[in-house]
Amino acid sequence: MVASQVAVALRLIAMSTVTAETQWLIAYIQALHGVCFACFWIAAVEYAHACAPPGLKGTAQSLVSTSYYVVGPGLGSVRPG
Repeated sequence: MVASQVAVALRLIAMSTVTAETQWLIAYIQALHGVCFACFWIAAVEYAHACAPPGLKGTAQSLVSTSYYVVGPGLGSVRPG
C-alpha cells in the first residue's frame, strides 16, 4: 500500500511539472493511474482479508469498498462552514 501511495505522489508531482511545451506527457502520466490504483486496491483487499476473522471476510471486503466509494466521496464533498 505504501508503494502505491508513493507512486501516486510521484505521478502527481510529475503532473505538476507539465508545461505547455510538454503537455503531450499528460496522457502517459495519467496512464500510470491504472497501475497505481490497481496496486492500491489489491493491497487494501488483501489487508482486509488478512485482518478479518473467519466468517467476516465478506464483511471486511464490504467495509473496504464502502469506505472508498461512499465514505471518501461523502467526506470529500463537504464544504467547510
